[in-house]
Amino acid sequence: MKKVLVFGVFDGLHRGHRKFLKQAKKLGDELVVVLAQDVIVEKLKGRRPDADFAERSRMILSSGAADRVVPGDAELGTWATAKGERPDVIALGYDQEPLRAELEKELAGFNPVPELFVLPPHRPDKYHTSIIRERPAGTTVLRKTEKILYLAALAMAPIALFLNFSNIFPASKENLFWFYLNFVLKESRSWSVDVVALVYIAFGVFIITNMIEIIMNSREPDERTAMGRMKDDARHFMKEIGGGIRIAIPILLNLLLISYLVDFINIVNRTRLIDPMLASIDFWITGAYPFLSLEVIHFPTWAINAVEFSFLNLTSFLVLAAIVIFFKNKKAFSKYVLAFFASIFIMIPLWLLVPVMSPQDRFIDNVYHLPDPPAIAADLRGFTPVPAIRSFLDQIRKMKEGLDTMPTTTFPSAHAAWAAIAFLCLLEASPVAAALFSPFLLLSTLGTFSLAQHYFVDAPAGIIVGIVTVLLVNLLFKKLHGTKEDKKRM
Repeated sequence: MKKVLVFGVFDGLHRGHRKFLKQAKKLGDELVVVLAQDVIVEKLKGRRPDADFAERSRMILSSGAADRVVPGDAELGTWATAKGERPDVIALGYDQEPLRAELEKELAGFNPVPELFVLPPHRPDKYHTSIIRERPAGTTVLRKTEKILYLAALAMAPIALFLNFSNIFPASKENLFWFYLNFVLKESRSWSVDVVALVYIAFGVFIITNMIEIIMNSREPDERTAMGRMKDDARHFMKEIGGGIRIAIPILLNLLLISYLVDFINIVNRTRLIDPMLASIDFWITGAYPFLSLEVIHFPTWAINAVEFSFLNLTSFLVLAAIVIFFKNKKAFSKYVLAFFASIFIMIPLWLLVPVMSPQDRFIDNVYHLPDPPAIAADLRGFTPVPAIRSFLDQIRKMKEGLDTMPTTTFPSAHAAWAAIAFLCLLEASPVAAALFSPFLLLSTLGTFSLAQHYFVDAPAGIIVGIVTVLLVNLLFKKLHGTKEDKKRM
């Protein structure tokens, strides 16, 4: 079997890289990529690669362009990895002239002595890493995401306008977008200590992820190196913040339109509620009504406060997760944004098929004065929540005072779906950050039913929606960004 060896950094697998690897593979039967380690890239280029070694290796192998990826030498000029592979052919790119000059001096030390080929470029005016790095964010994967978001807004806007002017359904006094915005603002004011805690969490995630990754990826993780790398990260983030602000505009536009459409869903669902059915499913699964039984158990106050904090501040955690993902991996960020909105479009028909309110609105407060099933009515008469839960329920009541139509979108739980999406995308962008965020995302999901805002069955249904959505978005990205060979295999 004829083995071909290539060298490179491959920091972002663009079309020029794919063409180079495809040409190299034609020179033999097996293509091995000697991939530069992160510490070597930093020595050669004076900066860390955008993607770490593991991510660069994964991109090469998942593209199908190479058979194997091996780490390059930990020290420059040793050629130990290349000699150990015993290649029959070494293929170099047109821009690797310095490497060719050094390699020619070492060829005699190879056994057997390999043939040396310099491959022609593929559109070097367009597909070169240095050009792509300097290219505005509008030509990156973020631009494609931006286009998709604007197309989604363009599709939703006529529907929203038609519903607004058709008078088929009378609009609510207060749109859900403004309700949820006020909800977040009120939480930020009332949980001022927790807002400070969130800032500390964000700063802690930044420091801890960098330190752990430095220790894992560097052989000399001294304090100066760590601080230098974190400064590089901070500078890189400030450079990219313009792209972040720009993509935030279509995100907010879509949130406004979706919340406007969900407002009409709540109006349609008001006369079609089937809450007793979900309550009976909960009873069948758990042997009790969780929204009435969990609230009376005397859990430690700190545990209840932790669940409340995570549930009420999920929006903040989603934003923090978005910042971390944006900073670590632009493709994962695009997946995160698209999965977030795709999950809503998946859940909208489910919300219409299963119109239910929160257990607090339907049974505990019974805001529409509907008849209760006898079994639930009996439990309601003896319902006495612990003080911490009672305070939370009072807080939710005050926040909903301005609404004349209550939300009817509990199944599946958007909280649980978005928590699952955030975790999976964080896992792709930074496993360390995913581990740090996971307790808050888990507690937020537990809070959906333990705080009487969802039925128990809503949470696993939401998690399933989140997982399915991420899988669909990953499939979409393979279609959009894969090679032609990838597409043929799919």
